[in-house]
Amino acid sequence: MDLSENEFDKKARTWEKDPVKVLNAKKVADEIIKVIGTSSTRSGFEFGCGTGLVSFNLQPFLPRIVMADSSKGMLKIASEKVERAGYTNMSVLEVDLTAGVKDDRKYGLIYTLLTVHHIADVKSLLVTFNAMLETGGYCFIADLDREDGSFHAGDFTGHKGFDRLELLNWCKSAGFSEMDFMTITTIVRERSDGSKKVFPVFLLRCRKR
Repeated sequence: MDLSENEFDKKARTWEKDPVKVLNAKKVADEIIKVIGTSSTRSGFEFGCGTGLVSFNLQPFLPRIVMADSSKGMLKIASEKVERAGYTNMSVLEVDLTAGVKDDRKYGLIYTLLTVHHIADVKSLLVTFNAMLETGGYCFIADLDREDGSFHAGDFTGHKGFDRLELLNWCKSAGFSEMDFMTITTIVRERSDGSKKVFPVFLLRCRKR
């Protein structure tokens, strides 16, 4: 899988000028807050954070947030936002998304938006997520339903979305329980012929046994 760091570095400065990205991140965060807002969750980890759109919506609810990404450009924007806001409960972490995560700390919450379909070995990633969570901790994955490959242009070699039942089975094998799906939003892409195609985005909630 070719996840070009330079590509995302270049997009970082204008990433939040897309109102759809901003809105979708808020939708995901709002659903997470419904679950963890009154819980004792003490820490969160965002995998593939970009500029931190989801995490900044969760900032008032979590005493500690780590935002992880492989793009230096995205992390620079996220770090600048943290500094401007004066938040002391947020930090950034550079990770190789294609190689998973190496973090020995435990979290009460892991969440990710439209990143997992870039990862070749999703089964191993789910095992890693489970290992990073405290017992009873939550994992939220927002990503594409199975699609025909037209979501990404060019020679994208990641996953063409996910079959929900298959992903549930992977999560169960990784040690998760209490799994459920909802359709959180849709993304509309215009084709070369001027027509438009709608791509549903699911939110999967699961919990470490």
